[in-house]
Amino acid sequence: MASARQVIAELAAELGLNATSASGTSYGATDGFLLQLTPTKDSQGSARITIGINYLDPSQDDRVRLALETDPGLAAGGIKPKRVTVDGGLLTHDHGPKMQTGQLTGSFNVDQLRQAVAALLGVVRRTVPVPAPGCRVCGNRTPVAPMLVNGAVDRMCPSCVSELQTAAVEAQAAYDARPIRFVPAVLAAVVVAALGAALWAGVVVATERMFWLLAIGIGGAIGVITAKAAGRGGLVVQAMAIVASVISTLAGNVAYVAYHIQKEATEEGAAVDWAAFLGAVPSILVAGGSDTLFALGGGLIGAFYAARQTGRQKIEVKVE
Repeated sequence: MASARQVIAELAAELGLNATSASGTSYGATDGFLLQLTPTKDSQGSARITIGINYLDPSQDDRVRLALETDPGLAAGGIKPKRVTVDGGLLTHDHGPKMQTGQLTGSFNVDQLRQAVAALLGVVRRTVPVPAPGCRVCGNRTPVAPMLVNGAVDRMCPSCVSELQTAAVEAQAAYDARPIRFVPAVLAAVVVAALGAALWAGVVVATERMFWLLAIGIGGAIGVITAKAAGRGGLVVQAMAIVASVISTLAGNVAYVAYHIQKEATEEGAAVDWAAFLGAVPSILVAGGSDTLFALGGGLIGAFYAARQTGRQKIEVKVE
């Protein structure tokens, strides 16, 4: 069973993609267009191959999109339109392994990858003029060797690369100099966590089940909104979002218990001492046993996604 890297290496040799990055991306020029083959993984950790074709002209994006919608050769190349993205003069396709009948996992095949690359290159070749071999940014016609700029194959002269890197350093300094808006950030984290707890409790009431996928959504929402309210990410903002995510799911379980207590009290014509209830929250969580542990696990997973959304933004230009 061939791996993604093995298949990429074999096809790259055929196509004359002589450069390979440390991450395993093979890249170069094919028929005048810049092509890259990158081993990647999807959100479930399954191996994929990203095919990238840079035609260096964002003004041609709409024409390329239209061509992709109408070209009959894509199906023959095993291309699914939903896995093709066109933006900024760069076409990318998420290429997966070929699934065999009766098997749970697929394998990569160089013939299949070759067909996919040929189909996509064919669309671009018939739609977009071959780009000049010079610098994409300044238009200098002196030929420039293909390079990877932040993971995307490109052509840039040394002067433009230097200017781009200087701009990135300045942007990073400006970002780091922003003050964190603590009060808005705390308020945002508390409000979104409360809404998340209500949503968690509502789903549990409606289904009598808990879902970690919901916890991921809650954590992501807390992260995005808290970071926006804070003005920038960082360790302090991450800590806020992590705590809020864990508390949100646990509070959701407490709210679920409160719902049933109120329901029983209403049926019996009694009143609930909510002050005593709040004081008993730690005992309620302990008594919840596996349900509390499940909610805690969901909160921790949500916290991971919240932390990703609230980390310090890293602005850099990586050239290979």
